[in-house]
Amino acid sequence: MNTRPLVSVVLPTYNRAHLLQRAIGSVLGQTHKNLELLVVDDCSNDTTPDVITAIGDSRLKYIHNQTRLGVSNSRNVGVQNASADLVAFIDSDDEWLVQKLEKQVAVLEQQSSDIAIIMCGSLHRNDPSNSSPFAASREYLIDITDSVPYGIPQTQSWLARREALVAAGLFDPTIGCFEDFDLALRVTQQWRVLLINEPLWIFQSTPGSLFSDLNNRAVGLQAIYEKNRQRFVSDRKLDSTTLTQIGQFHMAARNRSVGIQWLVRAISVDPLNLRAWANLCASLTGNTGFAAYLRVAQRLRARWFPGRPTPLPINSERNK
Repeated sequence: MNTRPLVSVVLPTYNRAHLLQRAIGSVLGQTHKNLELLVVDDCSNDTTPDVITAIGDSRLKYIHNQTRLGVSNSRNVGVQNASADLVAFIDSDDEWLVQKLEKQVAVLEQQSSDIAIIMCGSLHRNDPSNSSPFAASREYLIDITDSVPYGIPQTQSWLARREALVAAGLFDPTIGCFEDFDLALRVTQQWRVLLINEPLWIFQSTPGSLFSDLNNRAVGLQAIYEKNRQRFVSDRKLDSTTLTQIGQFHMAARNRSVGIQWLVRAISVDPLNLRAWANLCASLTGNTGFAAYLRVAQRLRARWFPGRPTPLPINSERNK
């Protein structure tokens, strides 16, 4: 008899047949064996069904949406069909390290019932040098509840209590990017979140992902800010940091006039926000100059502050 808790793993996918096998294999190959994997196919027109059929593992369940629902609704379908009290997520182009679930389950079992999510760090397949844990702290287990508004590890790092996700309303399909950030903000109104400060999964940046659309990032974070505005404006530093990030996203997406407006708002909230001033000054050089500024800033940050996450979810490639 298996005494380890059952974990339901949700994998939303759309036309990723050529990538699915690796992602699925990394789940079914976990040292924590008591799991089910729900692949939610959002009306793929490739060979996804054939890939699923060929695997032949009884723990694998295939759900085919009748109409295109999008990634948030597909994740919600997976959660709603989950058999377990614990839920985890993976995307079709990513991969878990073999002990991910085992380590997360072991930590969660030792915690009080007010801990809703155990997150973790990641490795970057496209950039092997980018292998730092999410937080700069040397502690292995960190309570990040209060810092969630500044950014979180992406959904693929989560092991969550299903009841907490459902109580918070699950993923909001009206948010086009960073929907996991939005959900985490709602979850932490009543629950706590812990971070295992160790990379336990591998991210791959794939052309055509939602996150690769720079305008999608800007609009997504802007929508989250407006939706959770009271949460942000209650802390001047947080508010200014968030406004700066929205402005930077708009600038990166070449929405120059809109980006400048958000950066000016950030400075009006906190005139000592040096990052907002730096972005605003760089914006005066035009789109090409701003892109060069971002590249230099990222290199300098990686050199001077290795292992420290960039403020807000720009640090996380997500939402494919």
